[in-house]
This record gives sequence, structure tokens and C-alpha cells, in this order.
Amino acid sequence: MSLMRIELNDIRFFCFHGIYETEKKLGNTYIVQLHVDFTPTKPVIKSLSNTVDYVSLYELIKKRQ
Repeated sequence: MSLMRIELNDIRFFCFHGIYETEKKLGNTYIVQLHVDFTPTKPVIKSLSNTVDYVSLYELIKKRQ
């Protein structure tokens, strides 16, 4: 089976991270590019359960902010 890819491009989060106190108070916009390669378990994908759930990927990224 061939490799497949899920991409989430230009996901924008506004977070209060940084090295400096000002960054932590004012916040910043962060842009995320995510590329996930995987090999499907079945040769033909007939159901979402046979692939990677991009909503779950988004939620994982969101938790890191």
C-alpha cells in the first residue's frame, strides 16, 4: 500500500507564549503547518475509520497552545 498524507495548512492560533513578559501579556498569532504521513491498513479506504481523523489532529495541536 502506498503512503498517504493528511495536511493542515495555515492553522492560526492566538496564544500567550513567549520568552518576554510582554509576549505573555499581549499574545501573538502562531501559524501551524502540519503534514502527517501514514500507511492505510486497507488497500481501499471506504470509511473514515480507515484513515487519520484530521479533527483529532487539530485538537492535538490546539491542546499544545
